[in-house]
Amino acid sequence: MKVVRVRLLKKGEMGIYAAGDHDLKKGDFVLVPTPSGPQVAEVLAPPFDLDLSGESTLSIIGPAEKKHLRKLEQVKKREMAAFR
Repeated sequence: MKVVRVRLLKKGEMGIYAAGDHDLKKGDFVLVPTPSGPQVAEVLAPPFDLDLSGESTLSIIGPAEKKHLRKLEQVKKREMAAFR
């Protein structure tokens, strides 16, 4: 199975997700499913093969669009203002 390692931008957590048919490369921004809803993540490395027999792996939802990146930036600005 082709998988990709990502870092969630909001939480800083890393994870491995199934790449599916998406053409991904290092530095791309994608949407991934999390328990609190879809989150923007950065691809840390190109997809690679990993044997995950018997394990369930979440799949990337798709590429992050500009609107997702703008919303993430707005949230970061509000968080910074709250700590001033």
